[in-house]
Amino acid sequence: MSIIRVEVDYYRHTSPANPEPHVVDTRQKIADVIPGGACLTPVTVRSGDTTRTIACGRHEPASRQCRACRVTIIEVRTNVHDTGAYA
Repeated sequence: MSIIRVEVDYYRHTSPANPEPHVVDTRQKIADVIPGGACLTPVTVRSGDTTRTIACGRHEPASRQCRACRVTIIEVRTNVHDTGAYA
């Protein structure tokens, strides 16, 4: 299983139409990637007379991928930045 660790920054402000602070921008940064390794159940695909074997993670939906190809995203840090009132 590949693990991707992500840091998320939320930028929020207030405006005359909505005095409650609300998010106006979200930025995500990849902090770390832990690879899952080689595919355990490769898939054979055909196009015309060409046949290739590829990793199941490139072809199958997530529910049918092997544990090496499946991707898990973990949010490791969340920052909220207040930009103040909108002018």
